[in-house]
Amino acid sequence: MALSKVEQDYRRLLEQAVAAFHAGDRRRSADKYLEAFRNSPSDWTKDRYHTLHGYTSVLRERYFEPSQEDFNALATIGDSKHEPHVYRSEAMWTLGLLKSDLGKRQYCADLYRSAIHLIDTAKPKERKKTVMASLYDTSRKGMESQYAIRWDRHGKCEAQAVVSFGTHVMQLFGLKAKPELNSQLVDILGPDPNNEGRWKTRLVVNLNPQGDGTMSIATEKLKHIRPVA
Repeated sequence: MALSKVEQDYRRLLEQAVAAFHAGDRRRSADKYLEAFRNSPSDWTKDRYHTLHGYTSVLRERYFEPSQEDFNALATIGDSKHEPHVYRSEAMWTLGLLKSDLGKRQYCADLYRSAIHLIDTAKPKERKKTVMASLYDTSRKGMESQYAIRWDRHGKCEAQAVVSFGTHVMQLFGLKAKPELNSQLVDILGPDPNNEGRWKTRLVVNLNPQGDGTMSIATEKLKHIRPVA
């Protein structure tokens, strides 16, 4: 299914955030994560939590001094009556941590309590929502084990069972034939049946109108993207 323009723009911003982080430009990465979050297709876009967590985790890792705009953004998300509680809580917790660094311990404690209260008061319907993409891509090993599972019965290893599920996003790196594709994001479509140790992938953002963005990539040329957990 073709992505809408809103989805394409969202993916492009997320890709820019990831690329900036790996290039060492943490400030730009945080800004792009926040921009992607604000421009996500819906409140319940499946990986929207990862997007917000990308922003907040960069701030919490103290790569740079947070700006007043960062404080304002976190407060706006935390105070919003329209945002789901899980996002508001993430923002409140992060804001509390940053305020603690400034010595504002009482304000920090109030924010932590607000974050806990938001989770405690989330409605059942909201609790059942999926807010994170699969964490399979935290390692290539995890990706491989998700597609092929072995189980033990009576002390013997049985045949492999193939597990099928939706696409997931990883990042290309170390490509020599097409270095311009390094840092690009791809959907993992499944193992390449014609090449052991390789995966069928499709570019998340395909700027080449002559192709559909699909290609076979070796396992060692794929890595998980930020944020991880």
